Amino acid sequence: MNRLVVTVITVSLIIITLLVFVYPNTMVAPGKLVPAHQSLNSDCLACHTPLFGASS
Repeated sequence: MNRLVVTVITVSLIIITLLVFVYPNTMVAPGKLVPAHQSLNSDCLACHTPLFGASS
């Protein structure tokens, strides 16, 4: 692969990884929560673990 392509892909992956840790609620939340989960509205990490997803 071209060195520029590898650099762009690497930088993009680093930025996405940083965004997951800096803005976890924005990166995890797919949309509005169902009424039963409104108490977790600002605490996505109560159920979601970075890089591993939601626990059962």
